[in-house]
Amino acid sequence: MSAGTEKRGLADFDVGLWRLFFEIRIVGLGVLGVIAFVPAARVEPVIAVFILGFSVPANVVMRELVTRWRFLPWWMPIADAALSAVAIAIQPSLAPITLLVMLGSTSQAATAGWRTTVPTTLAGAPFLFVPIVAYDVPDGVTQLLAYLSVSIGVTVFVAVIASAERAGRRSNQSLLDGIDAVVWEAHPYPFVDATVSGNTRAMLGHDRDRLSGPGAWLSYVPAFDRAAVVRESQAFIEAGEDHELTYRVADADGNLHHVRDRVRVEVDADGRPTTTRGVVVDITDEVRVRESNRNLAELVERVPVGLVVVRSARSGEFTTVTVNPAYEDLTQRPATSLVNTSVTGPLDGPGASELLRLLIDVQETGRAQRRGEAGDLRRDGERILSLEAFPISDSLIGLNVMDVTDRVITARVLRHQALHDELTGLPNRALLEDRLRHGIDAARRDHGAVALLLLDLNQFKEVNDTLGHDQGDRLLRMVAIRLREALRAVDTVARLGGDEFAVLLTDDVSPRRTLRAAERILACFDEPHDIDGMSLQCGASLGVALYPEHGDDAEALRKHADIAMYAAKRRGGGVAVYDPERDRPNLDRLTLVGQLRHALDNGQLLVHYQPVVELSTARVVRVEALVRWDHPERGLIGPGEFVDVAEVSGVIRPLTRWVFEQAAQDTQRLTAAGHVLDVAVNVSVRNLYEPAFVDAIRGALERADLAGDRVILELTETQVMDDPLLAHGVLERLRSLGVRGSVDDFGTGHSSLSNLQSLPLSEIKIDKSFVQAMGDGDEAAATIVKSIVALGQNLGLAVVAEGVETPSALTRLSMLGCDHAQGYLLAAPLPYDELVAFLDGSRSGVSF
Repeated sequence: MSAGTEKRGLADFDVGLWRLFFEIRIVGLGVLGVIAFVPAARVEPVIAVFILGFSVPANVVMRELVTRWRFLPWWMPIADAALSAVAIAIQPSLAPITLLVMLGSTSQAATAGWRTTVPTTLAGAPFLFVPIVAYDVPDGVTQLLAYLSVSIGVTVFVAVIASAERAGRRSNQSLLDGIDAVVWEAHPYPFVDATVSGNTRAMLGHDRDRLSGPGAWLSYVPAFDRAAVVRESQAFIEAGEDHELTYRVADADGNLHHVRDRVRVEVDADGRPTTTRGVVVDITDEVRVRESNRNLAELVERVPVGLVVVRSARSGEFTTVTVNPAYEDLTQRPATSLVNTSVTGPLDGPGASELLRLLIDVQETGRAQRRGEAGDLRRDGERILSLEAFPISDSLIGLNVMDVTDRVITARVLRHQALHDELTGLPNRALLEDRLRHGIDAARRDHGAVALLLLDLNQFKEVNDTLGHDQGDRLLRMVAIRLREALRAVDTVARLGGDEFAVLLTDDVSPRRTLRAAERILACFDEPHDIDGMSLQCGASLGVALYPEHGDDAEALRKHADIAMYAAKRRGGGVAVYDPERDRPNLDRLTLVGQLRHALDNGQLLVHYQPVVELSTARVVRVEALVRWDHPERGLIGPGEFVDVAEVSGVIRPLTRWVFEQAAQDTQRLTAAGHVLDVAVNVSVRNLYEPAFVDAIRGALERADLAGDRVILELTETQVMDDPLLAHGVLERLRSLGVRGSVDDFGTGHSSLSNLQSLPLSEIKIDKSFVQAMGDGDEAAATIVKSIVALGQNLGLAVVAEGVETPSALTRLSMLGCDHAQGYLLAAPLPYDELVAFLDGSRSGVSF
């Protein structure tokens, strides 16, 4: 809306014309009133007073009614008739002139409609008739009848024309109300009046009347925009130039809308503006789209992904339409050499052919296509690119090109690390398992064979303990190299952990070829390994299992190879092929695995407790939790018959957690019964490999409401020394809970004093074989026991002797200063109820 205009809605009649009509009447009456005072006019002075004193003010009032409130009084013709009658009565000679004035007034009033004007004209006739007859105006009646006839005819004619005009205006108004725009018109210069139409409520939420006041439109233009809009608009209008303005307008809710105001300026012969017309359109969505496009264009320019638009032709040619800077960097070519040329023309790298194939696939399928790892687009480039193409339209294809070199290399490194042993670089257990499964699947499909060889190094522990882990690691790397060199490239050599390796044969496998491979493997250990000038000799135990003879799946083959390896190890090394008949006892033990899982889930396992006595006081200070299996067919089975099976099968993990949970609950029950004792629980080294093992111990203690310092976890010496670093880390975390660590079966393994001293332990348990031999009079065994007791005392560790079955052994232990003892001489492992009875009967101490 141009500056300086007023807005008014279109009425059913032209308000401006009516205002002009009344202003002419006012001027005309004023002139008549002045003339009436001139003697030559021969008009009664009272007429002049009447005109100036009443008629002029009355017309001023009606003018304001029409222009300000758009109200045309229905009584105006009657009032005109009454005033004219007064004028005729005062001066009868004025009758012809008065009737002519009345005719003009009636004609103008007819624009309001004949249904109003005709009745009011007839109603005003008696006012004129009375003075005409009373004062015997010459031909007065004839003049009156002529006036009425002409008035009615003119009224009907003008009313029909006015009605048609109003109908046209209403039709135009309805049309304007149906468009999403505001249409305005202002005239004449300098914009004393203006009209506004259009769907202002739908567009801005305002009624047209609300926008009709002077300056109303500008009041909705933000103050910080208003001055610029007024200045620019006035400059164009004064120059008589059509123009277009864009600015913002507030709607009824205060939200700003962007609008475009297209203004047409009409000028007169002197070039002065006479009329301005404009159409205001809401372009908020258009502005937002432009802003979005600008943001998108900025993003396209800055995104580190190469973006290309390609035009495809049915001939199979692909022309580059546009590229972004990232694509220029990827190709090392400027856009000018890429655009409007064949998409692969300027490219000479290995990825160019893949890119072309990708575009052809999109053209043929009409669907997006992707190449995750493509070659570089430059001849000498070494980058790995990700290509993705997608249809934009029938002839345009979008292309994304991303440098994924770092990501792919990182993924390859991580994948290699996840599937390979960090120390030797060989495949690890996970990769071996995967290849074993695939190998068996292929052999089953092709009626072939697969061989799995498990290898365990002999004497490796001595090397590790004597020379340290660094030298042990060097030996493992040397072994890995020799194994890899001794076998074919298609064979898999893997390290399973510690000193355990595996070899998988899947190509052209037969029993004879497998044994030859085993011989080549053993030959790797014929020559000593030279480490820092030292010649180290170690042997190997090798177990062999073949598919399908020894198992029809990966798990069975792995277990049977493991059984064969331990058979070789028992023989002192060499090769052992799995023999079902020879290993029938082992198979019997393996059948216990499924039964053991069932027993664990169905309450067939029990926990018995063997008291541990403090020798200085003869009091029971703790109990050791020992698991028993109430087998439905074999009766009560001790742990020696099924713990090894649990170790091999992995059931040992849930089994240990169950025993610990039960022992913690029973210990708290003993406390409630008045027996405040500690409890010792045996733990497998496999539990140490569980990431959540310490958390499981913490949870069991919390559920039993048992303090950690009431618990001792026992690990065998061999288990601790197999991986002292792992044992140290786990025991340290357990110590943070208050849980103490103990080395069980001490004296049977190969502990080094440095490792023993560094571990967070609280006690050592003398293996029962030494205690029993000492009880039988074996002085060598007695010397070992004495040394262990002294070692424990020197290291600040408590010493427990297990397997005490004779009084002589108990006496010797007391004399040596051993701290605690347990064994059948003191008490057998007891069920919980019997343990409570035993403790109740030995509150004053256990009789030796």
